Amino acid sequence: KRMLALVTFLVMLVIACAGATPGRAEGDGPLKEDITSLYRVADIYAGGTGSSPEDLVVYNGELYFGANGNDGAGRDLWKYVVGVGASRVADIYEGANSSYPYYLTVYNSALYFAANGNDGVGRELWVYTPAGGAARVEDIFPGGTGSDPSHLVVHDGVLYFSADGNDGSGTELWSYDTTHGAQRVADIYVGATDSNPTYMTSYEGSLYFS
Repeated sequence: KRMLALVTFLVMLVIACAGATPGRAEGDGPLKEDITSLYRVADIYAGGTGSSPEDLVVYNGELYFGANGNDGAGRDLWKYVVGVGASRVADIYEGANSSYPYYLTVYNSALYFAANGNDGVGRELWVYTPAGGAARVEDIFPGGTGSDPSHLVVHDGVLYFSADGNDGSGTELWSYDTTHGAQRVADIYVGATDSNPTYMTSYEGSLYFS
């Protein structure tokens, strides 16, 4: 699983300009070299613990992320809207346990991510839309183990990621599109040993990774 920097509170960086800084009068004159203002957007986990928001991504004009809201649902999918505030989008792992949504990626007008949905199949590929809610895309690793998809990236109209499909090839490069579903692209480390492709990036018509 990817190690991410732990953020205590969700913050928003605002580039201030003349007349745009909160509490600043119009006649105060220009600011020197675009002074920045840093402030807390919301106390999602009320109190001193912190919600630890991660994997922030903009989808459908709103900011989505994984966080623990101290609302009895564990760590799940949240969103933030300016002027409205932060709210939990779905309780993917129903109850107090966490679904741990990671690698949030916008693809084909939907939000894709890896999560554990408490549906008995382990950690798999999930999708969210405002109209349809959150749903598991496929059981890539059949059974309860989970394929543990990671490092999602869109390249050439296809969603690519690292996963273990329990097909004897270990953790390798996979792809997903709405026509063909999920399928292994290559067995980079031939045989059962994992190649563990990570840090995928679309560049100049090709997909690069480590």
